[in-house]
Amino acid sequence: MRSALIVAISILMLCCAGHVGNVLKKSQMTVNSTNVSAVEVFELDVRNPEYVDSVAYTMRVVKAGEDVKITFLNYTYSTTSSYQLSVHRKMRMALKGAWIIDRGSEFYLYTPNLLYMRDRVCVYRTANGLPRYRGLPIITFIDVARYFNKAKDVSVRDEGRYYLATYTLEYPYVRFAERAEFSVWISKSTLIPVKVRIRAKYDGSDITMRIKVLSYRTGSVTGNFSLKGLKVIRRYP
Repeated sequence: MRSALIVAISILMLCCAGHVGNVLKKSQMTVNSTNVSAVEVFELDVRNPEYVDSVAYTMRVVKAGEDVKITFLNYTYSTTSSYQLSVHRKMRMALKGAWIIDRGSEFYLYTPNLLYMRDRVCVYRTANGLPRYRGLPIITFIDVARYFNKAKDVSVRDEGRYYLATYTLEYPYVRFAERAEFSVWISKSTLIPVKVRIRAKYDGSDITMRIKVLSYRTGSVTGNFSLKGLKVIRRYP
């Protein structure tokens, strides 16, 4: 009887281990192969002995084939730092009407509210890690899925309509800390990550990032990925 119980437990553990790996793997494959249009909010909170700083980006994220376009819809913030206040004011002005087109190894940043950039678009290299866009501390649900295969200490549990996956990522796959803890809620019906919480510590600061997908649709999705009429300025050798 005892031997049979041990065998049953062992089989259950093996099944659970396979299930844990499959959720992230299947979600990553789904996001990579699916056209999707979504509205998400990305929030970044930084707390340290000197100041408390919070910012929220509302963005439309469209993936069609291999290309991703991120359009900035809103930018809100609060801070106890006078320096950060100045940064936020400049960023909010610069991102009005702005967008990013991500083409894999490069991304194009268009900031029409800056008069000298109205007919120009800058191209940069994308980073191998999160955040993906140099100079912009934003992360999308698509970016999170890119690194599911790099996750460590993974566990998955059933939460009704969602799978809740918790795991860690380490540098260089996170670029803002040596190690970060992820909690990702993945829709059972579509395998799309719809909610993310990231926590890390760096240089005396507690960092919390949150992603919430407000709405999304998949399937027949198209977007305007054209650079027609814009002069491309290369920002790397």
